[in-house]
Amino acid sequence: MIGFRLDDDTRLRHQDWSRKIRSYGVEDKVGLSDKLGLAGHLWNEYQYRHDLVWNLVFRLTTAVVVLAIIPYTQVAVIDRIGWWILAPPFLGGVLAAVGSFRVDRELRQLDHIRDLYRAIQDSLFYTYHGGKQSTFSKHVRIYLIVIALFAMFNIPLVIYLMASGKWWVE
Repeated sequence: MIGFRLDDDTRLRHQDWSRKIRSYGVEDKVGLSDKLGLAGHLWNEYQYRHDLVWNLVFRLTTAVVVLAIIPYTQVAVIDRIGWWILAPPFLGGVLAAVGSFRVDRELRQLDHIRDLYRAIQDSLFYTYHGGKQSTFSKHVRIYLIVIALFAMFNIPLVIYLMASGKWWVE
């Protein structure tokens, strides 16, 4: 391998990377080809986790919305089943809460992989991220809270409409 000298900034970035990578239990004295292999592996894991989170969010949103709108689309059935029409919105609320916990667990794993990947990426390609944290997980969590609140708010709304008989669709 051809030797080269690191300037002060590059040396500091390498030291930061070494500390970070050691904190994850990875030996910091790896060669360039090992770093590239590790970067490729981490990128594949990152893609998998990122796609998994998006798929979970889309599926959860679809299921919660479908369960939430059932009472509004089946007003004719309400006379027959009565208060049982609350079951789908209630299940939607439970699903939103449980699904949020599951997505949060996947987000924590994604954050871990992203931190590892960004550290090795910065060590290979100089300061790419500049120590900035990703806001993806934060935004997904906010979105999931909104979906859960929507699902929970829907239950008292359906109760009100059932009690008052004021359905706007017939």
